[in-house]
Order: sequence, then structure tokens, then C-alpha cells
Amino acid sequence: MPSSRTVLPYALRQRYPPAIRQTVRARLYGYGSGRPQSVSVRMTHYRARAGTTHSYLAAEEFLDSALYVHDCDVTSQGGTFKLYFTRHRFLPPNPAVLSAHRRRIWHGQILAIRMNDSSHVDLRRGDLALIEKIISRFVEEVERRSRIPRTLLLGPLG
Repeated sequence: MPSSRTVLPYALRQRYPPAIRQTVRARLYGYGSGRPQSVSVRMTHYRARAGTTHSYLAAEEFLDSALYVHDCDVTSQGGTFKLYFTRHRFLPPNPAVLSAHRRRIWHGQILAIRMNDSSHVDLRRGDLALIEKIISRFVEEVERRSRIPRTLLLGPLG
């Protein structure tokens, strides 16, 4: 399955060296732990022309493979989040998703980041509980559908 993630073109990386590097706080549902972890993900901004900047988040550093990394925009009452994830039946089951969401087996990893307009921002104080609910609903939706959604609009998460 090819990646659905947009990659910064090689020509753009060569022409415009990174102008700004920063880190963004995110939530990782990874293989290494039985619980989700808070991680700092590197984000690089490239200045293309006067007034335009391209951002690239290095989610592949935490998700092991660039071949199976997908992304999904999730909008709920609490805000907009972007989920970067790997999913394939040959990947091992994820203990963090299994422990947080009973009866849900996810073969891959999930990285959740808050979005503000079109850029990535740090997680806020109440985001961890909200991300738990979003991941649970996201895993349910992916199990129910035959295709992985690019955008997902969630109703009340009560």
C-alpha cells in the first residue's frame, strides 16, 4: 500500500534550506509501551518565496516506516487533530491501543497532533482525554469502513 502522505519534494529541499526548526508535542500510540506516550516531533519550515512557507512534520521518525504512513484530519467539538498512522495486517498488534480501547486490535502505530488552521501546534491541557476518545472513534470507523478516510468529522464525543 503506497503512502498517502505528502512528502516535501527533493528539489524544494535542495533549493530552500530549512529556515526554522522546532518541535511539536504529540501523543504516540506505539509498540514500545503498553500505554500512549507524549513525544516531541521535529517540524521543519522551508521558505519557498517571499511570504510563503512550507512545513514538514517528521512523523516517520516515530512510525518506523515511510512506506505505510498515512494521515487523516479529524474534526470534533474539541478542535482539529491530524492522525499519522501505519496500518497493515503484517505489522504487530499495538498494545497501547489495545490497553486504552478494549476489544480494539490495531496493527500499526498512531501519532496524534493538534492542528490550528493549517499548521501543527502543541497539545493543550485537556487534549489527552480528548485524544483517547478520538482514537477510539477513529479505530471504530476504520474497522467499519473498507477504506481509510482522509478526513473524519466526529460528532459529540461524550
